[in-house]
Amino acid sequence: MGKVDIWMPLYVNDYLGDTMHLSTLEHGIYFLLMLHYWKKGQLTGDMSRLLAISKLTADDTSILLGVLEEFFHYESIEDKWYHSRIDHEIGNAESRRESSRLNGLKGGRPKNPEKTHSLSGGKPRSNPEITQPLTQTEPATKPNSNLRKSSSPSPAPAPPKTQSEEKDLCASAGAKGAYTTDFEDWWTAYPKKRSKDKAFTTWKKQRKRMPPVSELIEITERWVNTEDWLKEDGEFIPYPATWLNAAGWLDEVSEPGESPDQKRRRLLSAI
Repeated sequence: MGKVDIWMPLYVNDYLGDTMHLSTLEHGIYFLLMLHYWKKGQLTGDMSRLLAISKLTADDTSILLGVLEEFFHYESIEDKWYHSRIDHEIGNAESRRESSRLNGLKGGRPKNPEKTHSLSGGKPRSNPEITQPLTQTEPATKPNSNLRKSSSPSPAPAPPKTQSEEKDLCASAGAKGAYTTDFEDWWTAYPKKRSKDKAFTTWKKQRKRMPPVSELIEITERWVNTEDWLKEDGEFIPYPATWLNAAGWLDEVSEPGESPDQKRRRLLSAI
């Protein structure tokens, strides 16, 4: 990978539109991964290295994996994670650099002749068309009337989408409105109904790791009655995709009305 610009373009609306469901920790993970990708290129498949890049410990592996699977795609042959949008922006940066290099070989950008005269102290050359007496009442040549009738040029056709972009579009189209029965059953039990398409995409990625749906629904209903999810009218309930990404069904559920100290003592007594 060639050297890229020292600045990385960030399209705020696009970023927020794709990440509003993330927690603060997941935002930090995703941003660190993007910055490293911009600087070094495709991400390694070595999980210990990715944990170091994201400033995480091994306990956070499931959260890191959730962010990777949602925003990057893995190539097993190369053992690397790819991000099609960042690859596109890197290509644009390299094109800008090459254009600047070619301009430099030609002596830089074309100079403005009037500015050159004023800087050198000389007088600009007189324009013979301006100094001639204006005795003609009609132009020497009549404008071509066909020019006014010519239509504006057609816009250039859009470049064909890459195979990766076509794959992303198909995956997005397939997710919308095509929910499975087991997902719908769990969705009914989950209290925060936000970003259903993203939740379903994460559901399909995590499905093999999940317990049976009936057990998952039971765990979800137990979380609904916890102090963490009840306070501030559910303000701190994670988005469905975030909870699935983090494998929330593996977390220890606090008993209703249980204080942190009571929870600690209960966990110690179970060891």
